[in-house]
Amino acid sequence: MKKTTRIQIAEDSLRIIKQGHYINTQGETVSIREDQQRSVASSIHYTESKLDSLTSQIDALLATPPTGTTHFEVTGATSLEASQQLVFAGAPSVMCLNFASAKNPGGGFLNGSQAQEESIARSSGLYESITHHMDFYQTNRALDTCLYTDAMIYSPDVPVWKDDDGNALDNYYRLSIITSPAVNAGAVSRNEPDKVVHIAPIMLRRMEKVLAVSLLHGHKTLVLGAWGCGVFQNDPEDVARYFAQHLLEGKFKNRFERIVFAIKSNDERFIQPFRRHFA
Repeated sequence: MKKTTRIQIAEDSLRIIKQGHYINTQGETVSIREDQQRSVASSIHYTESKLDSLTSQIDALLATPPTGTTHFEVTGATSLEASQQLVFAGAPSVMCLNFASAKNPGGGFLNGSQAQEESIARSSGLYESITHHMDFYQTNRALDTCLYTDAMIYSPDVPVWKDDDGNALDNYYRLSIITSPAVNAGAVSRNEPDKVVHIAPIMLRRMEKVLAVSLLHGHKTLVLGAWGCGVFQNDPEDVARYFAQHLLEGKFKNRFERIVFAIKSNDERFIQPFRRHFA
């Protein structure tokens, strides 16, 4: 897809958000207004202090033994493809992790950039939700490190009305999304070499908080992936291992019904570590 086409799709989605409806492939007008407004109004900026205040609630949830085992899947689908398949198949309470830019809402989707976050932003009402919490971005912009904060934005039941190629869906679906940036490992390695030692513990801690917020909001099905392994240059081997520590060994073992690692890449080095741990 050309960059100019991606820009046009992004601009069209902004118009859809503003007007509250879109035209599907059948020529029908599909209203998203009520669900979009509800999603934005219910979104939450979890600051680091707010996340810390959740400890007792999370501990209470974890005090109850798990009742089943988690089913894992590793797929070459995109995050949106995997999410749509799950929702349309009736999977309960799906949550998708948005591999977010720490400083720019939607990453570069308005400029035609192409990555996981940009595709989600072009296809859904996410942009209005995350720009509702600009203090999240302002905090990260003010930092002197690319480790970023553990803060995140929780956007429940975001309407998704397009696929990754910009095609309108006959019926939109709702997808809860957690917007959280990984550590920018590449920038830290280049510009803050003394802080490289902090990358692993921070990524582990940040993952723990993403999983905790997912559990707190009752999500049983998660769409995760090679978080931060693109332009942020985290090693897929490391990221897969971090997830495995939490989901195969740690306190989140068997806390979710189904977890899909959606990794769209022609490079096997991104997907193979996840297959080794979870397939």
